[in-house]
This record gives sequence, C-alpha cells and structure tokens, in this order.
Amino acid sequence: MPSKTFLGLPSDKKAKIISAARAAFSDAPYSEVTVADIIRLAEIPRGSFYQYFKDKDDIYFYLLETFREKFKTSFLSDLQQHDGDLFAALQATYDDITDYLTHGIDQRLIKNIFMEMDYRGYQHLLKSGGPPAARHHKPDWLQWQQDIRDNTDLSKLRISDDQFGLLLHMLFGFMGQSLAHHILQSPEEAQQASTIHAANKFSELLNWFEYGVLKETTGRESND
Repeated sequence: MPSKTFLGLPSDKKAKIISAARAAFSDAPYSEVTVADIIRLAEIPRGSFYQYFKDKDDIYFYLLETFREKFKTSFLSDLQQHDGDLFAALQATYDDITDYLTHGIDQRLIKNIFMEMDYRGYQHLLKSGGPPAARHHKPDWLQWQQDIRDNTDLSKLRISDDQFGLLLHMLFGFMGQSLAHHILQSPEEAQQASTIHAANKFSELLNWFEYGVLKETTGRESND
C-alpha cells in the first residue's frame, strides 16, 4: 500500500502518478511493466517513486484495491436497491461491470489484470484469507461480509448463519470466473454483442445456483 508520503501529496500529483500506473499496466501485462515505465509516464525521479511505493507490486495492488472498493460500493448499492435479494444484486452488479468493460476507460487495464491474475491477486481482491501476506486483510473481509449480511433478506436463503460467508465466497468466485471468461474470450470488435451474450449466460447459470438443476421428481429429497 502507498506510504504516508504519497497519501500526503497534493491530489493532482497523486492522480498523475496513479494515471501513469494505469497507463503502464494498460499498455502491457503486469510481467512486462517495469518501475522505469511508470516513472517515465509519471515524470518523477526514481527516488521519489520509492518514497511512495515499495516496488512495482505495491502500486499494482493499490490499483487492484481501487477496483475492489468500487465493487464493494456497487454491490452494496445494488443489494439495497433490490430489497436484500442477494441473487438479484449479483446479476445487477455483473451487468454494471460488463457495461463498464464495454464502455469504460479501463478495458485494456482490466483485461491485462485478468490475463495474469494469480492466486495472490485473487486473494487480494477478495481479502478473505489465503497466504500469510494476505491474512492481515481478514478483518476487512469479515466486516464487508457483515455489511452484506445486514443488507440481505436472509429469509429467502436456506442456509444457517455460519454458512453465509461460504455462500458469498462461492458466489463471488463464480462471478469472478464468469467475468474472466468474458474478458479473455470476447473479441473487441464484437464486444457489445458478446456482452449481451455473457449477461444472458451469467443469468442462466445464476438461476441454476439459485434454484438448483435437479427436477423435483428425482427422488433425492427423500434421501436428505
């Protein structure tokens, strides 16, 4: 995360440095970007960069943090607008994200992020545990989970209280995989049509998750 020195900079200087990082990680995958690329675009000395961030990883994960915060805000807003319907909120948030991927300024950046997303990057976005470096984020995940629980109509869910976190983990993982598939598979020239197809496909799969895929006549109910 950025140093106190960076956080204390004037807003326009901070914005220029972050804009440079966004541009660098948009122009090339993470593995190909260097600190030299970022400082060249930001027009700052190398020494200044290291006063603000530890290394390339530090500023990269700071960018991931900004996307995570946007997702948190968007999802809670959608949850409230849909009167606590967890699945309706997931669909709305997915639609918002895919629309942003089609029309937003960060298309190439997000595609590059997903192209090289590893377990460490996934855990940073989710902040739910994982390797030791990510475990200090666990309280943050628990607080967000509680915020979601407080805004969810739990009467619609057939789960116990201690299963709520697992349900969220599965649903967000499912959403992330669906978004990654859409981002990495959709040709740019057919982005609009593929976005509609992706939204319909996600809705279909979400319905499977919400209502199940077994027919009532399968007889499994008698074995429960």
